[in-house]
Amino acid sequence: MSSHTRSSFDLSLLTLSLTLLALSPAGLRAKGDSLDINNGIPVVYDDGVIHLDQNYVVTVGLTASGNSLTISNGSGLLSNSIYIGYQASSVDNTMTVSGNGSSSKSTGAIRIGFSGSGTMIIADDALVSGHSVAINSASALKLDGGYLAISGDTTTQFQGFIDAGTAIYAWDPFSSGSGALVQVTSGNSDDLVYFSYYADISTYAPLSAYGLSGSYTVLTSVFSSVPEPATCALFGGFGALCLALLRKRTASHASIPVTT
Repeated sequence: MSSHTRSSFDLSLLTLSLTLLALSPAGLRAKGDSLDINNGIPVVYDDGVIHLDQNYVVTVGLTASGNSLTISNGSGLLSNSIYIGYQASSVDNTMTVSGNGSSSKSTGAIRIGFSGSGTMIIADDALVSGHSVAINSASALKLDGGYLAISGDTTTQFQGFIDAGTAIYAWDPFSSGSGALVQVTSGNSDDLVYFSYYADISTYAPLSAYGLSGSYTVLTSVFSSVPEPATCALFGGFGALCLALLRKRTASHASIPVTT
């Protein structure tokens, strides 16, 4: 690499770091090749401005606890890898990716709980993708209509998570009366989650707009706390039918004379 090219490269990295620091709210530190959220102040990206270089490592909770990162409203996070709860002292951390068009794409590992602990929430048609995923025994993955896509055929790993009692939660509309996130087990997994391997992920329609290519295994929840418009229309139509039948039945009963 020539000295001119090297200087231009270093200047680009400096510009990127300064831009990140300018855009970053309190609680976010960009230094070297890492992006650390470590002082307990919630960090939210909802305007689509933060797309990191794929060499960045994102840590939600390096040493401290109670950290959070939210990607929403169509924003995207591009990184090398994600760590939620890096050191043992870092617990109760949360990363949330929610909303159609919102994504977190990693070229490397997704570690939900490394030495510490944390929770990843993927909701409302959002995507989290990576080369690999691991969930430690003190951490959890919560699916509420979102998609986790991991490179290659990881169906055996996903089934192993469920069989081993790993804390994977999915939305159940019939739980607690009005619906709740419940833990996925070998007994209810067929009702709550869906996972499948795609040799060409571009053929999987729900993720076609996210620009993924190659082979991936996708894990998603069957239900969402925010139903699709078509589902709302279906239930709305069903409710209208029930109301019409009830009115008809009431009118029929009213027409029958009462004798004593």
